[in-house]
Amino acid sequence: KAPKGQFLHRIKLIEGSLRIGDKLHGEIDRAKREKIRANHSSLHLLQSALIRVLGGHIAQAGSYVCADYARFDFTHFEKISSENLKKIQDLVNQWINEGYPVITTVEDLQEARKLDAIALFDEKYEDKVRVVKMGDVSLEFCGGTHVSNTHDLGVFKINAEESIGSGIRRIECMTGYKAYSAYNDGLEHLHKVAEDLGLKSENAIDAKITSILKSNADLTHELNLLKNKLLNYEVAQTIGQAKEKNGIRYLLLKMTDNEVNLKDYAVAIKDKLDGLVFIANVKEDKVTFICALSKNAMAKGLNAGEIVKKAAMMAEGKGGGRPDVAQAGGKNLDNITEIFNVIESEVL
Repeated sequence: KAPKGQFLHRIKLIEGSLRIGDKLHGEIDRAKREKIRANHSSLHLLQSALIRVLGGHIAQAGSYVCADYARFDFTHFEKISSENLKKIQDLVNQWINEGYPVITTVEDLQEARKLDAIALFDEKYEDKVRVVKMGDVSLEFCGGTHVSNTHDLGVFKINAEESIGSGIRRIECMTGYKAYSAYNDGLEHLHKVAEDLGLKSENAIDAKITSILKSNADLTHELNLLKNKLLNYEVAQTIGQAKEKNGIRYLLLKMTDNEVNLKDYAVAIKDKLDGLVFIANVKEDKVTFICALSKNAMAKGLNAGEIVKKAAMMAEGKGGGRPDVAQAGGKNLDNITEIFNVIESEVL
């Protein structure tokens, strides 16, 4: 608007020319406008639903409306649970179904405030304000475009809820055919999942997933038992390579691209060996060092953190850890033999 409230339109000249005094005819893209109206009106219902479900502390902190969707930013201190999101979405759809007339009036500001209409806290209002009423469920100061009845929204769907800052949440939503399509896509997806699971109905998906999760848990348990048996077998075979120096049994192992949990492996060997275990595992262009010490080895003054730190420095890397178990890494793969020699000659 111009300084005295006159409406101005910004146009782009595609062809021809304009002269002072020309009369222009403007048209609204009515289909687009109806979608914008529906999405805008849905935010009024959404705010009322948020207040009813979450509490009176809810206040608008921003919004955006277009033909495809709408966004509503509001004050709230935590993520909204899926249960409460469903309550909010159901409440808005209930009000849409109840078909409340949307009535707009222009009121004196002070009189309008007495109506307890929702207003933006930091907004500077003129002496006259426009009030939008939707049945007995929503009453707000608003100068925007709206539907004439909540029925016109058709259907309402929440797409996402997220944090956009400290104490500020955002809900993205849609109405009308867009919302219907989103619901329908969800049903189509469930139907496809049911087909993939060999089910005749989507209603059986929950039971099937519960069964799959239990079966997966059982298989994971069996797999862990087999891994432990394999680990114990490998440990028994490896201990046979142990050496002894100054009363400390030790193993220095070079491994290549090993997928085993190195810490678990080192600790398992250490427990059987009752000494020092040092592993250099080469994978691609990096080497990982693991050192595990028994209480007997630590009692003789050894420290796993210091050992791997020394190895890492020799391999152009870094790392460390506890006195009993530590891990480090390096990128120089040529010094592993030298590192083993240093551990044997200087550490033990």
